[in-house]
Amino acid sequence: MLNFKIEESKCIKCAKCFKECPTRAIKLSDKDKIPFIPADKEESCILCQHCLAVCPTAALSIDGLDPLNSVSTDKTSVESEKMENLIRCRRSCRNYLNENLDPATINKMLEMAANAPTGVNSRSTAFSVINDMETMFKFKTEAMNRLSEKIKNSQLPQQFDFFTDFSKKWEEKKIDIIFRNAPHMIIAHAPKDSPTPETDCAIALSYFEIYAQTLQIGTLWCGMAKWLICDIAPELKKVLKIDENNSVGYIMVFGRPAVKYARGVQRRAEKIDFIKM
Repeated sequence: MLNFKIEESKCIKCAKCFKECPTRAIKLSDKDKIPFIPADKEESCILCQHCLAVCPTAALSIDGLDPLNSVSTDKTSVESEKMENLIRCRRSCRNYLNENLDPATINKMLEMAANAPTGVNSRSTAFSVINDMETMFKFKTEAMNRLSEKIKNSQLPQQFDFFTDFSKKWEEKKIDIIFRNAPHMIIAHAPKDSPTPETDCAIALSYFEIYAQTLQIGTLWCGMAKWLICDIAPELKKVLKIDENNSVGYIMVFGRPAVKYARGVQRRAEKIDFIKM
């Protein structure tokens, strides 16, 4: 059930919800032009909540959600210069403090990731999160042990021969080249049969990262961890509760940075083609 409701005393019959509905599931009653969703149109609703968001008088509710609990768009203005500076100063963090983030902070970051757009509003992106250092160390140790076994049994794919040096440094000196001693890790994954699984995961982690920057939390798009978990020792997916029918979009490690950069870098978009027809 969509639980689509209109508080008629508040409805001004502006038809904005009707016009904004991307699947045209919403109709207007012939008699009084009150919005409704016919039973035969319910399946076409993708629960994007555009109708709830566009209603100027908070007269509309869907999926049991109270519009008064939504953030007002009057509070969303961000100075473009500040956003530009935030983006320019974003750095990949490879040195972390040996401390846990507050669980409430991590949960807030996950909420921001959940607000990322997804293909056909599938909202099927799942997250496997390590939110404490003790678990992170145990997982890292398990992962490095699996890597060592693959190397000893000649099961390391040839294209990943360079991981042999990572394993050696870990075994001899506990130097962590792959996970960078980060206290936390997040893996975004989605069903392989969803419309755009890997893209959805990448966008979600981008939201996660940008919000992390506002909290002075460091992040790293950890490609080496993805290779290790997805290509070298895929059995680790079970440890991370990743469904076998899910595709791993990407992996990110994060935590309080142990280094502070003094400035951003200077980059320009150079490979651009402006198309005219």
